[in-house]
Amino acid sequence: MLTKPLANVLLTALLVASASLSSFAQPLIRQSHDIRLIGGGSLPGILAVTLIRDTHQSIRFLDLEQRRVLEFPAPVSNAGFPSFSPNGDLLTFVGSTRRGKEIFTSSWSGENVSRVTFNSVNDGNPSFTIEGDAVIHFSELRPYKSEIFSTLLAAPYTRTRLTSVGGGNTTPHESPDNRYLLYTTDRYPPAWNVCLVDQLTKDETCPFRGGNTSSCRANWSPDGSQFVYTLERGTSVDLHLYTLATHRSEKITTLPHKEYDAVWSPDGSYIAFAHDPKGTLTYDVKVVRLSDKAIIPVARATSGSLRYLSWGTSRSYALAGDLCPADPAKTTPGSCGCGQSDIDTDKDTVPDCIDGCPRNPHKHRASPCS
Repeated sequence: MLTKPLANVLLTALLVASASLSSFAQPLIRQSHDIRLIGGGSLPGILAVTLIRDTHQSIRFLDLEQRRVLEFPAPVSNAGFPSFSPNGDLLTFVGSTRRGKEIFTSSWSGENVSRVTFNSVNDGNPSFTIEGDAVIHFSELRPYKSEIFSTLLAAPYTRTRLTSVGGGNTTPHESPDNRYLLYTTDRYPPAWNVCLVDQLTKDETCPFRGGNTSSCRANWSPDGSQFVYTLERGTSVDLHLYTLATHRSEKITTLPHKEYDAVWSPDGSYIAFAHDPKGTLTYDVKVVRLSDKAIIPVARATSGSLRYLSWGTSRSYALAGDLCPADPAKTTPGSCGCGQSDIDTDKDTVPDCIDGCPRNPHKHRASPCS
């Protein structure tokens, strides 16, 4: 049986959370402490990332504005490769089933889960169509050979084949104007190549094809005029921008070792990416500000790697068990209440908010404080 004080605390927590949900229609979501946000200042929106530890992976959200790490309550094991819908309300991701890797969708907070693919092969690298009514992904036709498909989000989950080019084809993304399909192919060994298919004429272009230089994992800018991709040239693995109108590329990162999984911020001002800073295949998350090419550290896992990013707009939510839902710095009122810090400047165990002499560890109320 609960004691009366404990019961009152639990009831208060429930009422506060319920009030937040009813007033703001916010999902209740849990904080996570297995990723550390680094660097100063704030960035717009929310980043979905895949946390990889050995053979296990899971999805986390980096709330860049309130500087919190949130846990995505995945309904399946080994959830990863998250991608936000165009309006940010939905998330598509890959999960493990008894038949292999399949694609799922849900609300960004893990509600209304739907399985999209029901194939006897592995499916992966999902992203939404611009209309948001289907998911584009690869499906294996046989081991290491895959084509790009589009599958509707609702029954009967009609699947349409978008490429018939042979080889292994991955990481598909549709351009914002629906015109082009962007993906990576291994059809021109020994390198990987970024290719575009004009969905009206069916013509394919691979602008970097040739030689031993690999290009991969491309992603569209919000206005569709450019795409960012990884270029591997010898030991140099950096991010580049390709402009469709000029057919020219520009290097935007010069960090040591490898940068992959680049995604644009919704406003087009930044690009986030996974970086292997020590060459140990342990990736963290960084951002490049396009106005001056400045590199901004964002997040590092306490153990494991951070890969496969998606950048969405900011979301409203209430933290589970949060008694200060309007205060991003606190989840319990503490001694000073919500909205006010419990800092104790003089380290005398009395918070400044109630300490009459906050800079004198020997006095609390007496005057003068010195």
